Amino acid sequence: MLREDRELLTELKRLCNEAPQFALDFMAGALSIEDERTYGLRLADVADRILSHAQQRVYVVIDSTAMVTPGQDVHARIHAYAQRATR
Repeated sequence: MLREDRELLTELKRLCNEAPQFALDFMAGALSIEDERTYGLRLADVADRILSHAQQRVYVVIDSTAMVTPGQDVHARIHAYAQRATR
């Protein structure tokens, strides 16, 4: 796993861990405008990074020997791989 991916997942986990308290404070009206803005920007940043990661993916790795690139029939490739593996 790449360092950037680990950092992204770490920030996502932080945001998820903070979500319950944020929700309680939000419903109670206890958050400042800046608190809401900061949390919202952090969420937007993580969402943008996840979307960017998805758009950069160009193949799916079945295992270290088989990859499926965009436009290929994924199910056919997996079936062919499974057939090879059982021989």
